Amino acid sequence: MLETTIDSEIFIDFCKSQPDPIRSTKEFDKWFSFWLFLVAGTNLKFVLNENVNGQKIESRFFTELSSGQGDRGFKVLNKFNWPNRNILPQKTFPGSFFCLTQEDQNKREQLVNKNGMLIGFIDDYKKKWNDLSFQGKSKILSVRKGVKDAPHLEKWKDLTDYMLPFTDIIIYDNFILNDPSIRDSNFLELLKVLDSTVSSEYNLLIVTYEGTNNAPANIDEIYTYINSVIEKFKFKAKVGIVLASHSIKEHDRCIIMNYLRIKSGNTLNYFNRLGEIVINGTEIDFWPFCNQDNFLTTKVILSSINEIVKKELFRHVEIHIRGNIKNRLFEYCDD
Repeated sequence: MLETTIDSEIFIDFCKSQPDPIRSTKEFDKWFSFWLFLVAGTNLKFVLNENVNGQKIESRFFTELSSGQGDRGFKVLNKFNWPNRNILPQKTFPGSFFCLTQEDQNKREQLVNKNGMLIGFIDDYKKKWNDLSFQGKSKILSVRKGVKDAPHLEKWKDLTDYMLPFTDIIIYDNFILNDPSIRDSNFLELLKVLDSTVSSEYNLLIVTYEGTNNAPANIDEIYTYINSVIEKFKFKAKVGIVLASHSIKEHDRCIIMNYLRIKSGNTLNYFNRLGEIVINGTEIDFWPFCNQDNFLTTKVILSSINEIVKKELFRHVEIHIRGNIKNRLFEYCDD
C-alpha cells in the first residue's frame, strides 16, 4: 500500500472543493476518487493544524478520514519535518506520495527535483493525483501494425505521458538485451524515456535470461554495452544486471517503478533498427499502485524477482551478476 502525507491546508482546500455530484458529475468522480484513496487506499500521515488561516477542518470529513479502515495505517503528525538540503531521508518509503504546504518556490522545486518522488503542493496536488490515478488516460495501449482508432504505441517516446517519478526501476525481460541488432531501438530508446522522467539519480536493475547452450548471454558484453550508453547519453542510472538461470526464470515481461508497473506481453523488443514494429501484436498495460489490487499483484512479482536475485547471489555471483543490484522496490515485499 502506498503511503501518503497530507497537511491540513491541503486537506481543507480539498474538502472545500467538493463539486456538486449532480451538476458536475465528472469532476465529482475525480474528487471522490481521491477521497476514497485517502480514506481506504493508502497508509496516511496527516499533518494536523486544526486552524489554518482561520479555517477549521470540518469534523465530518476528518472523522471519516481517521476512522478505522482495516489494515490501513493512520498517523497524526504535529508538523512535517522539512528535509535537510531538500533531500528526503534514505529510509523514506519508496511508495510515498506527499501533499505539502510550502510557499518558497525554490524549496518546492528542489524537493521535487532531488528526490524522484510524487510531491504535490496547494496549487498542483490534484494534478499529481490525476497523474497517479491515470485520470483520462487509457490503461491499455495496443502494440501492432496499422492501429489507428484504438489507443496504441507507435514508438517508445509515446510512453512519456504515462511516466511517474521514481527512485528505482526493475526491468524484467528474458531477451531485451540478447540481440545486439535491436538493442538501440528498444532498450536504449526505452531508457531515454525513463531517464528523462527524473532529474535525480536512480537504481536500475535489469533481470534477464542467461540464454541457452546454443545462444548463451554474455554478461560482460551486455554490461559493457549498458555502461557505454549510460556514459554516452549521461543517464542518471546506477545499473545492475542479473542473468536468471533457466530453472528459475519468469515468463512475463514488465517494468516496475515506485508507483507503477508496466506490463508487456511476451516481449519488450517491439521495434527493429528502423523503428518499425516487428511483433505480431501485443498490448502494454499500466498498473498504477493507487489501486490496491495492482499493488498486491505487483508484490507477488517483486517477491519472485527478489528470489531470483537472491539465488543467483548465492550460486553464481561471478557468472550471473554485475554492478549495483540494490533496489528499494524490494521493500514492497515486506509491506
